[in-house]
Amino acid sequence: MSLIAIVAWGYHHFIFQTESFVVKLYSSARHSHPGCFLLTGDKPRYGMGNQEMLILVLVGLVACNVAYWLFFATKEDTSGRIKISGIVTNNGELLPEARLNLKPVEGGAGPTSAGWIIEGEFHVPASDGPHVGEQVIEILIENGVVEPVTPEKLGLDPDNLSPEDVKKIELAMAKAQMSSSSSSLYVTTLEITLENASSIQLELNDMEKKF
Repeated sequence: MSLIAIVAWGYHHFIFQTESFVVKLYSSARHSHPGCFLLTGDKPRYGMGNQEMLILVLVGLVACNVAYWLFFATKEDTSGRIKISGIVTNNGELLPEARLNLKPVEGGAGPTSAGWIIEGEFHVPASDGPHVGEQVIEILIENGVVEPVTPEKLGLDPDNLSPEDVKKIELAMAKAQMSSSSSSLYVTTLEITLENASSIQLELNDMEKKF
């Protein structure tokens, strides 16, 4: 059997099966929904050619797929979440990198959210964003910058340091070095609205440092 004969046989077999399926589907629909056939009559149009019926079926399949993608597949169910973005600074300088967490205040309702702060900026999509309302914002810094130790912070006179005072400063600097290898957590609360969701500004010095 030649290739052309095989293709022709397959085509006509597919057309026959498709026509039989459409007729059975029509018969089932006519019995379950008779009101839909008041204008078209009780019998399907057997006079329709094979090519016309095939085109009708293909057009129907394409239309169903297009409708699905337009109305279901491309829609993002954010369940009330909104996207947020903003800037985080430390002493006026952009924060290099940190973890951003958001959760509703105690007694509030809504999901928790998380994102990353990169070069002072964060962008959380609606799929991971918070709800509108008051949120607890946490910024977790790994391996934070060592805070400078000055005599003034220790209550010492920088112009009159004794050997004991120098040892105190050295001990404080050693503790600062050790603490820099651990995490630092800053916390604050903020009312998230549709108006400020895309322009949130946070400064670490204005937040409470937990550790």
